[in-house]
Amino acid sequence: FHWVRPSPGKAVFFRRFAARHPGVAVIAPTPSVAGVFRECGFPDVRVVPYPITRTMPHAPPPGGEFRHLLYAGAARRDKGFGRVVALVSSMAGQRFSIPFVVQASPDHYGKLDDEARQGISRLREASASWLRVVTETLEAGEYHALFRGGVCLQPYARDDFRDRVSGVTLDALSAACPVVVPEGTWMARVAERYGAGVAVADLSPSSLLEAARAVIAEYGRFSAGAAEAGMALQEEHDARRLYREVAEGIQ
Repeated sequence: FHWVRPSPGKAVFFRRFAARHPGVAVIAPTPSVAGVFRECGFPDVRVVPYPITRTMPHAPPPGGEFRHLLYAGAARRDKGFGRVVALVSSMAGQRFSIPFVVQASPDHYGKLDDEARQGISRLREASASWLRVVTETLEAGEYHALFRGGVCLQPYARDDFRDRVSGVTLDALSAACPVVVPEGTWMARVAERYGAGVAVADLSPSSLLEAARAVIAEYGRFSAGAAEAGMALQEEHDARRLYREVAEGIQ
């Protein structure tokens, strides 16, 4: 289980399942997710780091030049897509011209909800020369290339991501790309631990822009911190750990 939002109905279901299938093991990426299943009576609950596919055999070169601000991943409310749209609109209104790439792909079901569609329309209406909007799902190489020289903005919902691992953060740091993230989250703890970005309490356009500018001003330092974090997390989140847990469980 990558993540679970607890509810009374889910708790009843999980307790019944645990009682009927005591031999089922549950694997979770963080202690808080694992705790939900332990409380529901599963006897075998294991914490295994969220798996990451190695994107490079060696550390990416840190300290490169800044190229653009970046929002990458699904255009979803919990991932702060609306806040990114508000930031772009604010920048356009104030005539800022920082290069910005918004890669707003559909979610895993290949669909965009009405809010996301409206947001993409607002981005296109901005008609800013410094803005590039990518709405298609990219090939792996194209996707990872977006992070080079970037500052990855992740104005995610704090409550949803308080102890939730972000694949986009892992992708960014693996490419030496610093991040701007909400305070009080797993993402913030990683950024602060390695000096790989800035954590903000306020996700307003002005706060996000101020944080991004702070990273841009010392891009070499933050990129080096991101590269260090990326290499450490590539080891810590090596997908082979999850494979071993699953393989041992079915033998």
